[in-house]
Amino acid sequence: MTAEESTEECPELQIMKALANVSYEELRDNCIAIPREHFWIEGPNGRHLCFVSDLLGPSLSQNSPDGMGIHTPDSLTDLAFQVSKGIQYLHEKGICHGGKRLILEHNCQSNPARPETG
Repeated sequence: MTAEESTEECPELQIMKALANVSYEELRDNCIAIPREHFWIEGPNGRHLCFVSDLLGPSLSQNSPDGMGIHTPDSLTDLAFQVSKGIQYLHEKGICHGGKRLILEHNCQSNPARPETG
């Protein structure tokens, strides 16, 4: 994360705090993966927030040796189901999303998220 985005109020830390009392098993069962830990590091470009996450699997953008990768109908259906299940769970916890960011629901009306472009 860049130094400019590394603040105590960043959405990633807010979500980690909001889900701090939820068990790892409940998150996993609902297709949610959040960082397990975070730490700060001082670098030549400023103070950076770093996250420690589980290994989640292969890259979605790379193909497997057979040339199919995740681009099979079964894989894509499973992926769409997992995304839908995760979004539903986040909504139940009062967390909404927009673009590449997650925000707490109390901020949704006053600060609607817009997809990032660029």
